[in-house]
Amino acid sequence: MKNMDVGTVISATSLGLPNAHVKPLMQSERLLREASMGPFTIGMLTSIPFNPMINAITGRTKMLKKRVARDIKYNKSQQLRTQFADSLFVLQLKIPLEKIDDFLYFCEVDANFNAVVDSQDLFAIWEFIKQKSVIYRKNNGLE
Repeated sequence: MKNMDVGTVISATSLGLPNAHVKPLMQSERLLREASMGPFTIGMLTSIPFNPMINAITGRTKMLKKRVARDIKYNKSQQLRTQFADSLFVLQLKIPLEKIDDFLYFCEVDANFNAVVDSQDLFAIWEFIKQKSVIYRKNNGLE
């Protein structure tokens, strides 16, 4: 492998393309953006777009905002799942392997969840999870 002549990796950033650093939006965020302002057309310059008004009246915009918030929380709980091995949940917290997702949802519903996960402090996150595991096991009869 050392003898192979490998050139530089070609990516959007190395090519200097505009907006190469922009993170792609989740599907729910794209749907919300489309429902809020609709696709851009030349006719929008001279007329009022009715899509945002119809979506606001029917409640679609509100529903999509809730979906975006839910997806963001879910992504945080999945990030939490990748930070800690399943064996820690099973051996240390005494959560059965098939109940880990349910336990993470239980943590996700807590009002302090976002603040703790956003802190990126693994010790604070672990303490939060330990406290929630005691309550979870008690509520589900796992003790």
